Amino acid sequence: MKKILLIIGSMFYLIVPAWADDTDIYGISNIDVKPNVLIIFDNSGSMGTSDVQGSVYEPATNYTGSYSQNAVYQNSKSYFTSINDSKWQCAAAKTDLLNLGWWKGKLTKDKKTGVVSCGGKNNTNYRLGNFENFDALPGSGSRTRMEVAKEVMAKLINDNFERVNFGLMKFNLSSANESGFIVAGCGGTRAELIGDYNAASPPIFTDSVQALYGAIGSIESSTYTPLAETMAEAGLYYAGQKSWFNGLLGQYTSDCTSLNKNCLDYNVINPIEYRCQKNYIILMTDGEPTEDANTKLKNSNYINSSKIPDAHMDGAVNYLEDVTYFLAHNDLRVVGGSPPTEADILAMGSPGNYENQTVTTYTIGFQQNLPLLEEAATNGGGEYYTADNADTLNEALNSIIDAIGESNESFSAAAVPVSRANKAYAGEYVYYGLFQPLNSGGWLGNLKKYGLSYYGDKLLDVNGNIASLDGVVLDGARSFWSDPLLDPDGPDVARGGAGEKLYYDIENGFSRKIYTYTGTANLLTDSSNEFSLDNKVKLNTYVELSDSVISKVRRENAGEWPLGDFLHSQPVVVHYDDNFDGADDHSMVFAGANDGMLHCIDDNDGSEIWAYIPSDLLDKLSLLTGNTHEYFVDGSPQLYPYNDGFIDKKLLFFGERRGGDSYTALDITDYNSPLLHYEIGPTILGPGHELLGQSWSNPQVVDRGTGVFDVVNNKEITNEVLLLVGGYDDNQDSLPTDDPPPNPTDSKGRAVFAVDAQTGALQEDFVFSADNFPAMTHSIVAASAFKPMGQDAVNRVYAGDMNGNLFGFRRDGISYYEVYDKKEVIDGKEYTIKNVARAVEIPDPLDGSWGQKLKLYSTPGQKIFYSPNILDEYFTIPYTNELGRINRRVMTGMDWVYYGTGDRAHPDRKDITNGFYAIKNRWDWHESEDPEIVEAIVDVSAQGSIIAKDNPNRVLVGPYRDLTGIILTDTDGYPFAPEDVVVEDVPFIIDVTDNLIQNREADPDVRRRYQLYAEDAIKHSNNRGWFIRLEENVDGVVESVGEKVVSSPLIYNHIIYFTTFVPEDPATVEENALDPCASPGARGIGYLYKLDNRTGAAVQNFYTVNDEETGDDGQNIGKLDVHDRRMVTPTRGIPPEPTMVIQPGGASILVGTYAEKVEFSAFNRFFWRQLEDE
Repeated sequence: MKKILLIIGSMFYLIVPAWADDTDIYGISNIDVKPNVLIIFDNSGSMGTSDVQGSVYEPATNYTGSYSQNAVYQNSKSYFTSINDSKWQCAAAKTDLLNLGWWKGKLTKDKKTGVVSCGGKNNTNYRLGNFENFDALPGSGSRTRMEVAKEVMAKLINDNFERVNFGLMKFNLSSANESGFIVAGCGGTRAELIGDYNAASPPIFTDSVQALYGAIGSIESSTYTPLAETMAEAGLYYAGQKSWFNGLLGQYTSDCTSLNKNCLDYNVINPIEYRCQKNYIILMTDGEPTEDANTKLKNSNYINSSKIPDAHMDGAVNYLEDVTYFLAHNDLRVVGGSPPTEADILAMGSPGNYENQTVTTYTIGFQQNLPLLEEAATNGGGEYYTADNADTLNEALNSIIDAIGESNESFSAAAVPVSRANKAYAGEYVYYGLFQPLNSGGWLGNLKKYGLSYYGDKLLDVNGNIASLDGVVLDGARSFWSDPLLDPDGPDVARGGAGEKLYYDIENGFSRKIYTYTGTANLLTDSSNEFSLDNKVKLNTYVELSDSVISKVRRENAGEWPLGDFLHSQPVVVHYDDNFDGADDHSMVFAGANDGMLHCIDDNDGSEIWAYIPSDLLDKLSLLTGNTHEYFVDGSPQLYPYNDGFIDKKLLFFGERRGGDSYTALDITDYNSPLLHYEIGPTILGPGHELLGQSWSNPQVVDRGTGVFDVVNNKEITNEVLLLVGGYDDNQDSLPTDDPPPNPTDSKGRAVFAVDAQTGALQEDFVFSADNFPAMTHSIVAASAFKPMGQDAVNRVYAGDMNGNLFGFRRDGISYYEVYDKKEVIDGKEYTIKNVARAVEIPDPLDGSWGQKLKLYSTPGQKIFYSPNILDEYFTIPYTNELGRINRRVMTGMDWVYYGTGDRAHPDRKDITNGFYAIKNRWDWHESEDPEIVEAIVDVSAQGSIIAKDNPNRVLVGPYRDLTGIILTDTDGYPFAPEDVVVEDVPFIIDVTDNLIQNREADPDVRRRYQLYAEDAIKHSNNRGWFIRLEENVDGVVESVGEKVVSSPLIYNHIIYFTTFVPEDPATVEENALDPCASPGARGIGYLYKLDNRTGAAVQNFYTVNDEETGDDGQNIGKLDVHDRRMVTPTRGIPPEPTMVIQPGGASILVGTYAEKVEFSAFNRFFWRQLEDE
């Protein structure tokens, strides 16, 4: 079994998804491992043919023909009318097109303006019309193919020597008629390869041996064309195995060819130094294969004792395309059974920690257009080119080298399990959905189970040993479900867990139970829903579901890892009372993966019970056969247990995130007989109404008021609904700097709505969308429902969109008060006290309507990817007497709403400053749907005045204290109330980025005064919360470093926990000189924040450098300041969300596999999500 060892590290090579997403962080680094490029140079007799155009392209010459001379052509099709037009704005391309006649690269042409600029999605070949005309000219003063090929090859090697390990191979002499041999090994010196070649004065190459010019000079046309045999020999060279044809001196011997005696051992000269090194073959030939039918190709064991298969079973005599397929799809360098040496580990990895060492093949037909060469390149993972003169051969070769340079990427097993683990909790266990990015195709995934310690602050393996240290899974840790006879799986993704269990089950003959829904029977176990070749008649009616696709999805081939990546789907554990005795007897773990399926895993042993493919994904399963990472069931399942009046039922809801735009509800009451309960599609809101975007929402089951009051039980009757949002509009995948930029508003996903949890029916009276609320201009991917204490039903919903808008929706009233004039006798004299407030009992109207909707706060350009968290608290509202003095403060219940911003889909983005926000919502906006809340700062230079952040001349609240910090008084000596110094009566949100409450001023009086200023601003009745700008002081300059919030906040014991991500500056990445492959891992840094929920102040001493600092009075300034708000998460990349775990010994916070004990206190149901056994 091919296993992939997880190495914790800091650098990834680039994985380019088909769209922007958080997978971007598995990105490029500056590791310098030269690719090996072995050139198979055709030295057959036909290369002596004199039919190559003798002239060289002269850019100053005007060549006549059918192409417009100054026009630019893309793959011979018209692209741009004139290279000299001012709308051509890519200078690099223009230079090469004018001087060489051709260019390969990425261009973008604006559809509206016609402007051509550098950059785009794909590398493409471009030619100037003048060069196209030259290429079409008949030969004049013809030269031999060999002369031109040697000239072009020598120049290629000279120009690219520093970035490529070139090697050279040619066919054995005509007397042998067998295969080819290595003339110069990959990584040979410049002298070995091209001798005295001088680019400034290049030699004239001839079709004869020219010893002065190295291996290239030694070639002459003199033999046959054994293409497949030579390709097979090249594979043996890369694999480090014994030659099939060449003796100890490196060339053909009959002893080796016929008797397998005294054969050259390529292990001595194997070119693969590093396990992350890329390897290529460029085959340049001018004709069909000849003398190329040695029976070894068909009958002998090839690399690693495997035979070369007839890849397409076409029965063709030639094996060239079959050999290239084998080399591209098999691991050529496998560590054997004996302990590997250090050199072995560098070249091949510990028993299987790197992707296969394979070979990619490019082919060039010189003066020929051969279908066989095209098929060989396709099977070999490369590209096929044709050339008929020196310039086009040069163009083809340089295009290949450019492609090799671009794809010289490597991916070792990532630090993903600890930096991007998903989790679910059931009692004392924790479950992690894992993923392992690969260079191409689908990624690997696994599901693992660990235990939790008595205090919940340690991860334990199946033997009760510590499984992780500082958030890093230990090599010796053995997860639950793993085979005890094998080595511990440690942090490896492709070892242990449910994946390994399924792998060996399949190896032992297990046939997977994979279901879908084909439209007739809701019982998924019905034969019509079976996803296998036994049901091919039904499945083949779907256009993209061929037999090969069905087999690919089932992943039951020998040696194939069976689980796809669990990238964003968080597992959920469901408990079952099998014998109906009231105790849980059995548990199942459900999680979605990007192999197209929702998986049901038995918690007892990790075996797969069944898997389900949503019907809307059937037509895209063919994408799993491609070379890019795709998305399918990427959403997190949610459990909904209920009683239907007869029995207890269990429904499982899940979306698809980037995988699609639908939601599925499965009835899993009997886990052996799952039922499709209902599906929710993108048109759920009705014809002509808002369409759903990608189904990112994690469905939330909430109690919704019906408007009917139960007089017997003295409460409102509720029904259970699923709260859903509109979803992600891929318009957001574009950046403002893209061409074209994103549309100013989204066209789908602009909604918050609910469906009946048991039936899926839309709740018509709870639909907020762009149709009825024009302020909803951008798609919404997350929302939170909120039920304050003492309420029967959810009566608040908050949601954020992709343009930084926070929306609030309210059904009930808040505490009501009336204001009246009160008569009161004081010292024998009657006074009238104006505007006295007293509570008035006004019950909810119970009409089922949601009466208030508002765009509560807006930070345009920022994106809210995670649902807010809400905390209910009481605030005071001041009332004044007839003298204008406040004589009463009334407590009223209101909401704290916490959320953060950040473009999760573009994790490397740095052009915008994100923030974390705490909004106080009193729902007192006087029917406004778009209230103004001013961003403000405390002006310490003006005695703590509160001024608008964007306009220092706009004073909102004047000085409240004197220069000593004492509250100012009026002319009668009465101390001012904060409201007395209001200059502009508008609500404001205070910027606490600098953390004045915990400032480090040396003067203790100044320090205390600043603290008072900050406290006054937070407590002011016009204050509507606080915010923190996520930016850094870099060399004295405050700037955005791209930090973004990547989780919903968790609130426990008045402390806010959330995680952020800061992309890494590639310039700071250092190479590992000893082992350039030993630093895999996600790029970027994760942080865990811990803040006081009322002030945003630090609550834990993370930054200890200044702990002993003293002020002017010699006293310690204090340990907490702005630096103590956060800690670096132990592993790199985007950290998972923090989660509270409650164990018998206490509470702890988990971030991935990092656990930290927290102070235990009484639970507040709105502070955190309690994850215990039901």
